[in-house]
Amino acid sequence: NEYASRFTEELRPLCGLAVPSLEAFELARDKLKMAETALRLGVGTPHTLGVKSRNEATKLAATLNYPAVIKGRFETGGQRILAVVHSPGEFTTEYQRLCDTFCLGDHELPIIQEFIPGTGWGFFAFYQNGKCRRVFMHRRVREIPATGGCSTCAESVNDPALEAAGRRLLDDLNWNGVAMAEFRRDSRDGSYKLMEINPKFWGSLELALASGADFADDYVRAACGEELPERTSSDYRCGVRYSWPFDGDILHGMERPAHLFSVFRDMLNPFVKKNAWLRDPLPLVHSMLMCGRQIARKLFGKPSE
Repeated sequence: NEYASRFTEELRPLCGLAVPSLEAFELARDKLKMAETALRLGVGTPHTLGVKSRNEATKLAATLNYPAVIKGRFETGGQRILAVVHSPGEFTTEYQRLCDTFCLGDHELPIIQEFIPGTGWGFFAFYQNGKCRRVFMHRRVREIPATGGCSTCAESVNDPALEAAGRRLLDDLNWNGVAMAEFRRDSRDGSYKLMEINPKFWGSLELALASGADFADDYVRAACGEELPERTSSDYRCGVRYSWPFDGDILHGMERPAHLFSVFRDMLNPFVKKNAWLRDPLPLVHSMLMCGRQIARKLFGKPSE
């Protein structure tokens, strides 16, 4: 979405597009600014701090409530910049490590957030010129990393409070195209707290498709100039469970051994959808090999190059 939004005028003569304005995209991917936007709109969000230098971050270490979360300020769609820390010493070490690992300059330093205990929930939508045309919601059953990250098993749900929060944010952005608003449901009071906006197609798209929410079809039709009808949360099936066994779920089980039974139960349950198709075996083989490699690294350490 970033390149399509940045070069919309150059691309329009060549192909159809359904993307947000560059201004909306840049705001959506900035987690610090979206936390400020959420506060303005009355949407729950963790207490969030931005810093202008590494030294400023180090000075904050003694003032934070722990556990705390260090995360990349900008949504990249690549490797996640994320760490959960439990003490000032661990915070300082992890903050410096993340900055060094990802070569982050002062204009892109990680933000610091309050840790929200609870479970991950997602609101997904397709907008056409500022108008919401389709919605979908899921609850994360398991994630990698287990403390909060990408879905490895999720279930389609419908929650009016979650939809209201997600739509309020995307309406304010005058959105166009697909987007995901990622929340955690706070186990202390049941409220939703915004984690970030994912301003593009998301990794768990297969669950939406399996539930009857065809965002890919929406995108193609809108890009071709068709005016889409509005579809509500009643237009997809709730209770559909989807597992990605070799794309994180087994690794989740290794992080949380108590969950291994549930991981393999869902893996073997024919009523749980999975991203494994015998008619198209190569992606499955690739996922299994990559999963095996990561398991070997966890068990035996990083192999020598």
